[in-house]
Amino acid sequence: MIDSQRYIKEGHRNFFNVAESSLAEISASLINLALSFDHHINSDTEHLKYLDAILKNIKKIRIGSTLCSFDDVTEMTFILEFLLIKVIENKLKLTQSRISNLMKVNDALKMQLDSLCFDTPVDDDHLNYIQTLLNHELSQVTK
Repeated sequence: MIDSQRYIKEGHRNFFNVAESSLAEISASLINLALSFDHHINSDTEHLKYLDAILKNIKKIRIGSTLCSFDDVTEMTFILEFLLIKVIENKLKLTQSRISNLMKVNDALKMQLDSLCFDTPVDDDHLNYIQTLLNHELSQVTK
């Protein structure tokens, strides 16, 4: 194998390691965010802590996917990053339903990454559903 191919494979392997760790942190933050809603802990500070952690990890995945030319992952993380920023800016209300949607998107992102890592097919119907979900969320952003 020539050096450039080995470098690319190593870069992809590093990306998948970072992405796996980031997805685990996102999942934990989403669960904590959902629990704070379930227990009516509506502290903006507490919610911002979780949202910032999610945003930081989404950015890691977006940047890595861009560098690896994983365009579908980049697109999904870019939209997710935008939506999280709008929630933080209070231009998109944080609700239990929205948290549930974020969990669904996180699961779809994991499916996409697993597909790329293991060279397996993705569930196109599920990804189309997630894209529709994201488009709906985008339509809810206030100016």
